[in-house]
Amino acid sequence: MTDLAEDIAATSPVIDDFDRPTLLVGHSYGGAVITGAGTHRHVAHLLQLAAFQLAEGESVGQTPAGPRYSTEPAGGGDAVLRRRSGR
Repeated sequence: MTDLAEDIAATSPVIDDFDRPTLLVGHSYGGAVITGAGTHRHVAHLLQLAAFQLAEGESVGQTPAGPRYSTEPAGGGDAVLRRRSGR
């Protein structure tokens, strides 16, 4: 890991090599990376696990802890992962 812009740029060649619809998964800081890399033509979905989804120009260091963040997903998708019964 270097800085956010370089980390985002480093994902592009990997996605290019994959050369098919891609699901990016990011945890914590990785969420910021996949948010930026999510504009790649092969990226079909992003899965953010306890991750940062930053606005343009925002940095992880600028994000305060606390109730500012909601469980509502960006774009109106389903943000809830449910366990299957019996597990």
